[in-house]
Amino acid sequence: MLLKRDLVQVGTLEDATAKTLTVLQWNVFAQGFATSNEFTYCASEHLTLEHRMPLFEREITALNPDIVCLQEADIYVTLGERLNQSYECVFEPKGASACLKIPGNLGSDGVAIFYKKTKLRLSDRRIVQLGDHGRIALIAVFNDNLAVCVTHLKAKFPFQEMRLTEGQKLMEQLREISLPLLVCGDFNAEPWEPVIQLFKNSFKSAYYPDPPFTTWKFRQGPRSSDGNEVKHTIDYIFYSPRHLQLHSVLALPTEQCVGPQAIPNAQYPSDHFNLFATLSFL
Repeated sequence: MLLKRDLVQVGTLEDATAKTLTVLQWNVFAQGFATSNEFTYCASEHLTLEHRMPLFEREITALNPDIVCLQEADIYVTLGERLNQSYECVFEPKGASACLKIPGNLGSDGVAIFYKKTKLRLSDRRIVQLGDHGRIALIAVFNDNLAVCVTHLKAKFPFQEMRLTEGQKLMEQLREISLPLLVCGDFNAEPWEPVIQLFKNSFKSAYYPDPPFTTWKFRQGPRSSDGNEVKHTIDYIFYSPRHLQLHSVLALPTEQCVGPQAIPNAQYPSDHFNLFATLSFL
């Protein structure tokens, strides 16, 4: 793995024949945004596609998840090529993506679900429009017995009400799903926000208690409106407890392990830490 992290057991797999499922959640930080380096301590050469892609490949290969849920995934084509055809991918671009305004862009950022093609077969997919601003959720059904949702809600502290509205629209669709369900995303919302409470009322969070942070960076320039240091808990893996049982999660790295200059850096390619969980079907 790219950073020292402990695998934390949270439940016992009592039935040795039970089908297990591993899922990785990661906002990979769009390459389009990386071209304008707004990080205080990250050298520009560490934000190039050539530097970042081997790190993404190394992390995903090491963790070997069955399902990978990504946000800001303008790199999905290149990533798929590097994963040596182990995975298939469904991608949905964000409407009016800011990446499209950047010279030499890779295309729109958006949300993606990579899935192991030896274990999972795509049965269905649908898009949930979260408003008229281009933000979406992607729901995929696998093997006719598992639904996976990936989303990316509105950023910035003042937009709590908008995030709640987006979450309510998504929840309306999720309530219609009777299958075992995983919901992964960058919700851009701290655990105390109403939108997170909305999801916790219907699902369990794989990370309980909530980690102290899932993103940690130092910013400079026009996007540093909430201060130079940005440290929040805003990324989540939710699951339906009636259908799925949690067994382990990958703990977030300590501040000492990450280092005082935070992420991204030469060893870690995104400004968000990934989440990883192992579950089984009940």
